[in-house]
Amino acid sequence: MRRARLACRLESFDFAQQLFDRRQLCLHFGDIALKDAGTISIPDRPGNNRIDTLENILDNPRVDIVFLVPGLNESLRINGVAEIVVGPELCRLAHRDRVPKTAIRVRVEEVFFHCAKALIRSRLWDPETRVPKESLPPLGAILADQIAGLDGEAETAAIENSYRTRLY
Repeated sequence: MRRARLACRLESFDFAQQLFDRRQLCLHFGDIALKDAGTISIPDRPGNNRIDTLENILDNPRVDIVFLVPGLNESLRINGVAEIVVGPELCRLAHRDRVPKTAIRVRVEEVFFHCAKALIRSRLWDPETRVPKESLPPLGAILADQIAGLDGEAETAAIENSYRTRLY
């Protein structure tokens, strides 16, 4: 568990929770709470809306969580067994006075680092490989192209509003 404690001391990074179907849930690492030396809790924040992830945990509670630290080429992986948490213990996961409706508690079974080769080859953190944002259509326009009857401008406005008002 020494490595798990080390991971929880890292100050700020995003992670992707990868279940058997590879759906992803992204949060700031500061949202993850260390319950004890072998257990972490991950609150479900507004905007994630990944009920499918919670359903997957009911079907198969085994999870792999990959932590990516912006600028760091190595990644950290935690494997374990997850359960869905509701109730009073969620109060300790509140952020900006907002208590999550649910959380995912993971009993950590394995913690290890992945070497940097894949991230180095991908040049993930290299600013020169980034696509200029203005060269891509907004998400609302992409969705409208794929979903008949959806107004791209209205959807883009709703998405941008959600980013401002429903981050936490």
